[in-house]
Amino acid sequence: LKEDTPARGGTMKNLPTIVFLAVLGLCCLFVVSWALPSSLFSGKWIAEQSETMGITRISFFPLEDGKVEVHVWSRCRPVECHWGSAQGTSLSLSRPALFLTWRDQWSVKHQYVEYLSDGRLSVTTYTQFLDDNGYNRHIFQEYFLPG
Repeated sequence: LKEDTPARGGTMKNLPTIVFLAVLGLCCLFVVSWALPSSLFSGKWIAEQSETMGITRISFFPLEDGKVEVHVWSRCRPVECHWGSAQGTSLSLSRPALFLTWRDQWSVKHQYVEYLSDGRLSVTTYTQFLDDNGYNRHIFQEYFLPG
């Protein structure tokens, strides 16, 4: 068998990454250049589920040219973990949205942040770990309220 055959785990091991990147690529084909209304992605947002083990809050700071500086905090003990800041790239599909990438020493996280018609934010995070430490890639979707 070749090294990259599904029986050896090569190609199938990368399937979630391939699918995510394909979907992202398709989304980018439909991107329309458009400045985000600063009122949609500004200020503080808190997790809809207060006891989440994931992201607890997000802060947005509008910049020029439709970009947004984003800060994220997640559940840690005894205090929240601050991810730092990333600059969001605006997308316009059917709703206002941002795309973010976060990097740390363990993983790369890609986020799709979408402003929903009911006034909430939907945040979908795809995490890919950088080393072969036994952690699986995963995708989480979380919702946030203005706060």
